[in-house]
Amino acid sequence: MYYMFRGNDVIPSISTLKSEQTLIINRPVLFIACIDMSAILPMEKERIEKMLKSLSGEDQLAYKVYEETEDSIIIGLETEIGLMDVVRSVWTTTAPFKPVKPIRIGLHAAPVYINDTANDHNIDSVKAITQFTTSGGMCTSIAFAAVLALYPKRFLLDYVGLIQLPKTTESTGLFQVNLK
Repeated sequence: MYYMFRGNDVIPSISTLKSEQTLIINRPVLFIACIDMSAILPMEKERIEKMLKSLSGEDQLAYKVYEETEDSIIIGLETEIGLMDVVRSVWTTTAPFKPVKPIRIGLHAAPVYINDTANDHNIDSVKAITQFTTSGGMCTSIAFAAVLALYPKRFLLDYVGLIQLPKTTESTGLFQVNLK
């Protein structure tokens, strides 16, 4: 008895591979940050953008830029430590000799699909958290604060209060984050 295999029986078709790639590419990331650069010099903005591009270009960091405007960048990563390493790099390279950093950073933990970010309420939430952050500060939602609390040697968290998230009836606790 002879068995005959067709190519489709053994090797997945190209259309199957493309649909699997689409599913992989459109996976959710859980940790998002909004970096408000409206108060820094154009030279410092360029330095931050170059640093982010070099991290992604060297395959050291897999991140997605959700929104890049003249005044802010919203990025998302799959791991909390990966995101906080990026935030630490941005924080330490921005105005290193000024006593107060001229940036504001908002952090949030919520699923955001890489390809489906238009009108996403989690993107709106991280923007709102950034707006409530004082200049030279870094704040996070209660969800991301709970994750950062697992690393007490790296981060200090101080409760600020409750904020109302836009376009929803929910509120979240706001915590100030200090890097150790």
